Amino acid sequence: MKTLYEFTSHKKEKVKEETVTKDDEGSEIKSTKEVEKNVPYTFAIRRPTRSLFDEGELFYGIRLAEGVRAGLLTRQMLNKRYLNDGGTKSEVEESYEKIVYSMILDKETRFQELKNKKETTEEERKELDEIKKEIAYAQRQAQKYEAGQSSLFDQTAENRARNKTITWWALNLCYKKIEKKQEKEGAETEFDYRPFFGEGSFEERLSRYDDLEERDDQDFDVKTLKRFLYLVSFWYVGRASKFQDFLKLEESLKEEAKDDEEIAEFASEELNLIEPQPKKAEELNLIEPQPKKAEE
Repeated sequence: MKTLYEFTSHKKEKVKEETVTKDDEGSEIKSTKEVEKNVPYTFAIRRPTRSLFDEGELFYGIRLAEGVRAGLLTRQMLNKRYLNDGGTKSEVEESYEKIVYSMILDKETRFQELKNKKETTEEERKELDEIKKEIAYAQRQAQKYEAGQSSLFDQTAENRARNKTITWWALNLCYKKIEKKQEKEGAETEFDYRPFFGEGSFEERLSRYDDLEERDDQDFDVKTLKRFLYLVSFWYVGRASKFQDFLKLEESLKEEAKDDEEIAEFASEELNLIEPQPKKAEELNLIEPQPKKAEE
């Protein structure tokens, strides 16, 4: 199976660990004990086939027509009503939009220029690090702006159809990578891919999706589901189409998480993308905070 992207998440599990010691006579003594370890699991987003694209388009069309029949307005109808009522983008909004997207383009152009250099100076390497942070911040601001604009059209027939179609794609593209058992010792490791939501009809897989949503937010599979949805959503709107796009997307989020506690919590608690940072002793009330010295 061809894949668009693969990622690894770690799950704390109790595993049996075998240790070998020697007694006084030099004989080996094997013992097994249960220890808690971070066990890696690899997941994959499948590369869609032509027939799957056809099914996805058909699914979207059916859900769009379903919404219209139920009385939802289309985006065009809602936009027309909005303009008739005097609504329009302000000059400030249009200026902000141009500035943010122009900055992203300029920074990415400069980033590629430096990246393509065979040799870079220490100053240029520092500039590269700064540009990565600036791009991540600008992209986040652009996303917030777009979210604010699209909130006007949350209840349109297209938006409902899009959200349901993203779920449909997740049910069809999300897989777990499994290492096959080796028949011969020393043979090359082979892998198999199993559907994350299991086999069966769309309704059966959707039922498993719903079951996951009912679980605790800290559940490993729930975090994996959220990470899948995050990545598939960006793929669906054209923000990621190859491995490097997905990697850049996650690296940008990690970079911004360093300076933003809210994003760090989202990346760690929601997506299991980064390991949560241990809290300091003062935050856990394990030690008394030191009193500040009086200013002389």
